[in-house]
Amino acid sequence: MPLAVPQSAEAVHQAFTSYGATPGGKAMMRAEACAAEEAIASRVYITWRSTLSGADCARVGSRSRCFCGHSMGEHAPVDRSNPRPPRCLACACKSLEFVPSRPEEVGMWWLPRRKGFVVSAWRAPCKCQHGHDVHDVRTRGCRSCGCRLFDSAYQCIGCDGKQEAHETVLELEAERVQAGRSVGRAFMPLADCPELQSQLFASMKLTDGTASSRGAAGSSALTLEQMLERGEISVAEYQQRILSEPPPASQAARPTAGAQVSRRVHQETPPPTVTELRVKDSKGQEVTLLTNAGPPVPRPGHDWSRPWEPGDLHPAAAARRSRPRDPR
Repeated sequence: MPLAVPQSAEAVHQAFTSYGATPGGKAMMRAEACAAEEAIASRVYITWRSTLSGADCARVGSRSRCFCGHSMGEHAPVDRSNPRPPRCLACACKSLEFVPSRPEEVGMWWLPRRKGFVVSAWRAPCKCQHGHDVHDVRTRGCRSCGCRLFDSAYQCIGCDGKQEAHETVLELEAERVQAGRSVGRAFMPLADCPELQSQLFASMKLTDGTASSRGAAGSSALTLEQMLERGEISVAEYQQRILSEPPPASQAARPTAGAQVSRRVHQETPPPTVTELRVKDSKGQEVTLLTNAGPPVPRPGHDWSRPWEPGDLHPAAAARRSRPRDPR
């Protein structure tokens, strides 16, 4: 399923409502959703990108297939400090290169309808009629015929480009934000069509737990901080909502035994830790960055975006903290 939303989104929505999703479409959407969830969790986004248009044509995850014939999960773990296409642990492949794993991804939608066709045995073909896994991962020559170089006999349904016109790209979340590319929940399939996304996810039962039928509505279970990190809300909306939302029950004042329940506890809301900073890069272009520089200093395990514990800001507690300590 390509990242770009088709221009005929309304027609697709109407067709889905009338006929439902095809088995191949569900399989493609499931793989894309799983890859997106992995990217959101790790903050390392892996995509199959067109070298001609620069558009992301597919999300790449642990179940995605490499040119060597092994899955990405069989490759070395990605180094988050310097993300590069990892080498394969099962063969001589030195760098992950995504290839489509279903015929529907390259427009061959009729193949799964043929009697006796086995989708799991299908491999993206070369013009020599042999799959990519029959070609040497280093020389790209075919081991079954005289073909000296893999020449894809298919085109991407997202950009109509051949395999050779794509590259496998690994990016950190901050790099994608700076480049203006989608991150967080906006990176999920059909994020630009929330109603269609919700209906399609509801029609699928994902067995691995990496995505659920909540679709776009699932953001209601996220905290404001998670929604901000995933790109669902802007910094301005984040700041406005933390000032208007009441504190969670876990941080509400808890009266002790014998205390008067009606006693009013003083509470305040600290300034947000995340701010929007506009700077110019080396080319003089203005970019927007998110930073938590400045007070209050983030502390592990402490939620600064919520009201502090009542005892911390109570006038009596503040007076006790201001008293000089006994040198003894």
